[in-house]
Amino acid sequence: MLAISSILFVLHASNAVTTQGDVLGEKHLFIEVWEHQDGKIISGKAHKMMIDFPTYHLENSTLKSMTPFDVNPSSLLILGKGSSLSGDMGGGAASGLHAIKELPYLVGSYSCINISISKIQGDNVTLDLSGRELVLEKGESWKREKEETQQIQDSLIDVTNTVTVWNHGRVSIESPKSSPDNATINA
Repeated sequence: MLAISSILFVLHASNAVTTQGDVLGEKHLFIEVWEHQDGKIISGKAHKMMIDFPTYHLENSTLKSMTPFDVNPSSLLILGKGSSLSGDMGGGAASGLHAIKELPYLVGSYSCINISISKIQGDNVTLDLSGRELVLEKGESWKREKEETQQIQDSLIDVTNTVTVWNHGRVSIESPKSSPDNATINA
């Protein structure tokens, strides 16, 4: 199985990136959301898909973005969404960061469950999981695993789809320098 890392939240962001590798200063509340699909062929042949690569990772309480990422002072949080494939589904991982300016915020629909961020209090984040409220405190995570059979072209594949949300607490942000030629990722 692939190592997974992606992001979901940042509270009260204020400093901007100045040079390559600069840390944005303040610590920000950071939560990850990741969807992983692992497949096993039942019949036919595998039509393995390959996806891009992650654009950030967490290392020693520092969120390191591989692309320019400026946090707007009016942002409430940062959302990082990621996905990965393994087994007969293919391989690779992809992720991205987004600065979110208002709540509630719909993160997305995963394995027949809608995930929204409804409230942030201190280091606690309240999620709405298709109408069910869940509070994640620092260091806590939530996971949902669902198995289903999918038809991909002429093949049947058993797919285990795992969605995980982590609350890592507060982290620093490190990003390469923004330039006019590089688009900053902001929502």
